[in-house]
Amino acid sequence: MEYGVTDIDEHTEYQGNIWTCDGRMIMARLNPLKPEAIPYKFVPYETVLHRFWGIGIPYMMNDSQDVMNSTGRALLDNAALTAGPMFQMDVSKLPEGSSLEDAKKVYPYRMWWYDGSDGEGPMIQAINIQSNQKDLSGIFELFRRFADEETSLPSYTHGEQTQNLNKTASGMSMLMTAANVALKSVVKNIDDYATVPLIESLFNFAMRWAEMDDKRGDLDVVPMGSAALVAKEIQSERMMNALNVTMNEVLGPMTDHRYLLNEYLKALDIDPDKALRPEEELYAQPTAPDQPGGGGDPAAGRQPGLPDAGRAPATSPGGTAGENGPRPGFNRIAHPA
Repeated sequence: MEYGVTDIDEHTEYQGNIWTCDGRMIMARLNPLKPEAIPYKFVPYETVLHRFWGIGIPYMMNDSQDVMNSTGRALLDNAALTAGPMFQMDVSKLPEGSSLEDAKKVYPYRMWWYDGSDGEGPMIQAINIQSNQKDLSGIFELFRRFADEETSLPSYTHGEQTQNLNKTASGMSMLMTAANVALKSVVKNIDDYATVPLIESLFNFAMRWAEMDDKRGDLDVVPMGSAALVAKEIQSERMMNALNVTMNEVLGPMTDHRYLLNEYLKALDIDPDKALRPEEELYAQPTAPDQPGGGGDPAAGRQPGLPDAGRAPATSPGGTAGENGPRPGFNRIAHPA
């Protein structure tokens, strides 16, 4: 009421749009959007309770990342220590007139002269630090795999060839399919937290402010991102199973394989009209028979891959035609009695 807002119920909660500058309020008004909504969208990578922003990949692999950082620093420190040997020197055996500053100068083929009559060992000894780079690399690789499991983003999904990776086509397909299961939840979060609220906001704005009285209506936004991914994958898998099941002598003649192949190519986002040859071209007769009753090639016009359906059934000795021979079945394909 103080800032010019009227028709306010003191027991009702309202959304407001308030501007401040240098600690002073310069504008206050009710939320003009109908229905009331905050005009900001957020998309969590993974949803968690009591935190609308969710968690992302850095938070999910935080522990493994800390271990990899510590291991990397230790590996570099160990590499620096093992780059060359250390030396210890018995200063009592330095030649007369030599100083410690001169003794610190170490270079190849330098000669050291000392009196070894006391027999207490050499004047200079080399000390080699043990290299632990192999063990540290193993620890780093172990926690890198832990990070892959924590984030559900294996290294092979972005092209890295690991040592134990199955590099066959079918093996890679199975691995990529399993990895995509976690990514589908991310796509669903994009649908739920970005696509739907954004389109609903645009629709509500158009219904309120656009000049199109004849095109108003009550519509709901239904995202199809993750559902389409799952449905397409299931459809392609079912079509391939159907093709494999019907590739036999019994079920093959009953099935329209061209339809199944069309649907399978559609599930793979391939245009079947461009991928498949036309039926007229595929089943065209190469030569026409000389006479209606014969004289031509008996194999002309026969469908490729199918038995000879136009040939007369063979007769067995002592029997009539078709008694003990094959009988015509589906699509004129002969099958045993």
